[in-house]
Amino acid sequence: MTAAARRAGNGPERPTLTEWLIGFLPLPFVAGSLLLALLFGIPRELLGTFLDTWDLDAALGLLPPVGGGLLILVLIVDVSVYLSIPLATRYMRRQVVKAKEAISPLLPQGEETYLRVFSRISSFWPALLIGAVFIVFLLPAITFRAGPFTTILGLPFLLLFFPILGAFVWIYVSSTLGLYQLGRGSLRMKSYMQDPALGLRPLGSLSFSLAWPYLAAGGIAALWVSLGVPGPGILLLIAALLIVGVVMFFVPLYAVHRRMVRERERAHASVQDRLWERAEKADTPEREGGDPTLLDIMNRLARLEEASRLDRAERRINEIYDWPFDARIAGRFAALTLTVVAVLLTRYAATLFGI
Repeated sequence: MTAAARRAGNGPERPTLTEWLIGFLPLPFVAGSLLLALLFGIPRELLGTFLDTWDLDAALGLLPPVGGGLLILVLIVDVSVYLSIPLATRYMRRQVVKAKEAISPLLPQGEETYLRVFSRISSFWPALLIGAVFIVFLLPAITFRAGPFTTILGLPFLLLFFPILGAFVWIYVSSTLGLYQLGRGSLRMKSYMQDPALGLRPLGSLSFSLAWPYLAAGGIAALWVSLGVPGPGILLLIAALLIVGVVMFFVPLYAVHRRMVRERERAHASVQDRLWERAEKADTPEREGGDPTLLDIMNRLARLEEASRLDRAERRINEIYDWPFDARIAGRFAALTLTVVAVLLTRYAATLFGI
């Protein structure tokens, strides 16, 4: 077995911890994720209380004290929070696999380099470690109600949800770190005359494909918070994860950004040198008297053609991207996310000071 094949078996093609766990259920992945989402959220608490007490009123008393329409929205958002995490995890892994075909030609050793860089995104142990950190951080904010069925149904929440959350964070962080490593290495760039993104657009596309499901899951969680479902400790965690998401969208591509800026500066300098050379040739006096010869006419045409080429090159140089994506869209994306974070922090401050 070749080194590339071994990395393929241990790399992004391998299922994540989340996909491996849900794979034990005799259900399609989406259906299995939905089943776990029901076990993780409010439905789990309602079912556990009902089985412990056989009192429907006691179970319904756990629901948030809101009206019918808003209550349905709370239940939908509650399930969506837990459902979005495994779906986003699988989506991000598949995007890394899908991007291999577009990014490998940019790398000196092609697919081998790509597989080596992303070989650890499906690793189980980092996901389990991050899940353990979440348990330690959030355990004081988790309330447990007495009763055997409530306890039994609560075990999957502790033993499954936090590793699944750890896999979600790990695949995003490890994938963006892989992008950072690619950006710092050698890249086969295209000429700015061919592509204003210098052929590096696949790197920006992968970064965006990783960021939007991560931030979308965070946005659903932010709505979850705004409806008053979790406590303040979870609120701070969601805000921190959203901030990490925005930072990790830009940081991995910073080396690519610097490379693109340097290429534009180099191209500008090259065109300026050629303009100086052309100006010096223009100062050379032509033959005086008589009609212009065929050689004179050919020289003038050559200078006009060169001036036209330099003008086109100057315009294409000014079109070179600063980043391997549309900076305006990315700026709006980041601004929207930071606005959500500001709302979360404002709500936390209001809860903390009883406003």
